[in-house]
Amino acid sequence: MTASVEIDLHHTDGFYIFNDISARDIQATEFVGGFCLTKDMAKGNQLGPYLVTLDEVGDPYNLNVTVQVNGQVKYRGSTSEISHQAEDVFALLGFIAPLKSGTVIGFGTIPDCTGCDHDDFIDPNAEIQIAMERLGALHCRFAEPQGNLLPSRWPLREPLRKYH
Repeated sequence: MTASVEIDLHHTDGFYIFNDISARDIQATEFVGGFCLTKDMAKGNQLGPYLVTLDEVGDPYNLNVTVQVNGQVKYRGSTSEISHQAEDVFALLGFIAPLKSGTVIGFGTIPDCTGCDHDDFIDPNAEIQIAMERLGALHCRFAEPQGNLLPSRWPLREPLRKYH
C-alpha cells in the first residue's frame, strides 16, 4: 500500500521497542480466523524500556537493531527493513477508524529477525533481548507453560515434550 499521508509529528508521543511475541508455530492454523491465540496471549506484548521522543530518535527508519536469545546474536539489521512504515499504518487505520489518544501501534516485523525465518523457535526459560539504537534494550524471559500446549503443525521439539 502506498500512501501520501505523512507522520503527524504533533500527534506522535514517541517511539519504543514493541515485542508482540508471536506464536508462529500455531499461527498458520489461525490465519483464517485472525490472530487470537498467536498475538493476544496473556502477557504476550511487551513495550519499552523507554518512550523516546521523535527529536531524540531522529530518523525512526534508520536505527540499528540486534536480537539476542540466551546471549547469542540471532539478528542484526536496521529499522530501514521494517515491514510497514508509519505512513502506511496510519493511512490504513485512519480508513478503518479514528485513532484515539493513547493508541499504541506496532509497525511490523523486520524481515529475517524472527525465529520462524530460520526454523529456530524459543523454548521455555529462554531470555530474549531486543536492542534498538536510541531506544534501549527490551528484555524478556519465556516462562514455563502452566498447562498443556496446543497442537502445532511443526514437529514436536524435545524441550516441549513434557508440556504435551
